[in-house]
Amino acid sequence: MATGTTLNYSLPYPKSTDPVNVASDIQDLATSLDTDLPEIIQDLSSSMITGGTNYGISTSYNDTTGKLSIGVIDDGHSHVAGNIDDLQASLDLKSNIDSPVFTGNPTAPTPSLGDNDSSLATTSFVTSAIDAIESSAVYYQDDAPLSPEVGSVWVDSDEAFSSFSSNDFILKSGGVFTGNIDGTTANFTGNLDGATASFTGSVSAPTAAALTSTTQLATTEFVSRSSVELRQFGAAGSVLQNIPTRVNPAEQLLKYSTFWIDSAHSSAGSQTIQNLGWGDAALNAQNGSTGSADSNDALFLAWTGENYVYLPGVSSNRLTVPDEVSLDVTGDIDIRVYVAADDWTPAARSAALAKSGNAGNFSYRFSLVASTGLLTLTWTVDGTNGITRNSTVAPTVVDGAALWIRVTLDVDNGAAGHDVRFFTSTDNTTWTQLGATVTTAGVTSIFSGTSQIEVGSSINGDLLAGKFYRAQIFNGIDGTKVLDVDTSVITTGSAASFTALTGQTVTINRSTAGRKSVAVVSPVWLFGTDDYMEVPDNDLLDFGASDSFTVLAVVREWSTPPPFARIINKANSADTGWSMLSSSTPFSISVNIDDGPNAASRNGLSTSSAGAVSVKGMLVDRTAQTLQSFNNATLSDTTSTSAVGTLANALPMRVGRDSTGTSYNNMELVAVAVFRRALTAGEIATISTYYQGRLS
Repeated sequence: MATGTTLNYSLPYPKSTDPVNVASDIQDLATSLDTDLPEIIQDLSSSMITGGTNYGISTSYNDTTGKLSIGVIDDGHSHVAGNIDDLQASLDLKSNIDSPVFTGNPTAPTPSLGDNDSSLATTSFVTSAIDAIESSAVYYQDDAPLSPEVGSVWVDSDEAFSSFSSNDFILKSGGVFTGNIDGTTANFTGNLDGATASFTGSVSAPTAAALTSTTQLATTEFVSRSSVELRQFGAAGSVLQNIPTRVNPAEQLLKYSTFWIDSAHSSAGSQTIQNLGWGDAALNAQNGSTGSADSNDALFLAWTGENYVYLPGVSSNRLTVPDEVSLDVTGDIDIRVYVAADDWTPAARSAALAKSGNAGNFSYRFSLVASTGLLTLTWTVDGTNGITRNSTVAPTVVDGAALWIRVTLDVDNGAAGHDVRFFTSTDNTTWTQLGATVTTAGVTSIFSGTSQIEVGSSINGDLLAGKFYRAQIFNGIDGTKVLDVDTSVITTGSAASFTALTGQTVTINRSTAGRKSVAVVSPVWLFGTDDYMEVPDNDLLDFGASDSFTVLAVVREWSTPPPFARIINKANSADTGWSMLSSSTPFSISVNIDDGPNAASRNGLSTSSAGAVSVKGMLVDRTAQTLQSFNNATLSDTTSTSAVGTLANALPMRVGRDSTGTSYNNMELVAVAVFRRALTAGEIATISTYYQGRLS
């Protein structure tokens, strides 16, 4: 049994020898509690008051009631950062919400492909969007949709290898990221769209190498550099060079030619035709004989998406529709033509639309008046004696611009006379009367003849040169439409005819010489009697005795071309040099190389027909010492070149004529290319397939 006293209040422990007096012991305990417990509580209260305030606690003890009260002094937690261990050091490692600046390699979660919100775009996201080109739709200009679906890419192939504009490459991956991300290494969770964090100002980050594919943040510079890689179209050394969906294989071949011009990469109004090959501007072609527009210029026919027929104003070039009963309008008539005239004040009368056979069979003719450009309608009552009424003013329109022109004849105006009115419009809906109504006494009528309808001419004369889009005839003013020739329905440049919206067959007539009618469904150059292009002499176009080379031209020919008319020529009057020409056999090709004393040639290869697209060329392989011609993907037999030396001369290279200003060719030209190597048969086939597919 313990002996002694308690530690704090010295209470005696009972001894084993002490007598047990329960009543007395309990009384002593009660007395001690009554005397000492208040002191214990008072001491405890004092300790809490002394130390408690440091922790926001207050205490008090009531000696009378024996109650201890405990309270909270301050529950605001307004502590300074220095009073919390390591708090400031931790805060110093964080970036600001407004314009944070990171360093190192900040990362963030990569959004799913097609995400289009304020989530950060990582380099992996951008690379995936670019790679989606291979599995998503890739459109070239000819079939690009107006609004590509998310995840698809439209590459404007017409701008390949020339300057790009902001609309030439459209990536619709779905994700949108603006601003710069720049600063110290940081790892994010969640989306930085307000749910986790929302940046403002200019946020920036280190720029990764182009086409990096990690969770590193993508800067605008990264996107730009990656886009440049894409724009290289498979250039040697590009990371994209082996991805065929990013560029047409034929255009990739053509890019590495020395000289390459293509109507799809040219524009109207320019006398300089840009060389798209690696010979660059030194080999730019000049249209015609001077740097200014002249009569020797090949005519560039632009195409902006609307098909049309170009009539050159040369005899026999016109549209015709056979006569039928519905076209024999004898009463009120309404004629409308949508045309872009080359010259709205032509030197001679020029017919927009006519039903006018020879004497005795003349019904009517709607024309432009010579020099003034006034609109005029001529008709007969008897098939012979013409009645003519002119507009009181001429249309306000510049040469080459398209305009709807209209004439109405009211044969009986109800006042013992007849009225002729002329109109213009830009949309065939809202019409503005051109000048005053021309009223003449006497009721009239129109002769019912059997002649055909002509668009762009009258009895194969009165030729109007220009682009024809639409021609309509109504029986009655705003009456029944009996003819609606709409050239936009034409789908191929090889078209010889098409169907009017009113069901008639429309024939595209072409002359046998000079410029010919063209069904324009893509850009093209038109060559005629004395049209040509010229490239200044350059060593890149001269070939030594050991230099292999390939020359090709993409053409469309209609009638039998003039014998030995030049397609491409870099040879003098004695034929020293090289040349490619149309031979005397219809639509065949002859190729020649000549060093002066010695020559080699291949003649007569013909695999074309009238109106067909032909990729014609010459192939000189100095390793094998052979010369071949080719027409599309068909190569001729070989001729030995072992006896022929250098072909170099100081002459320009001309397209469409020879060195003496003769042997002009009549053709539609799409492209010309010169390579300083011998193409393989497979490469020739690739180029041929490309152009035939593009132009058929």
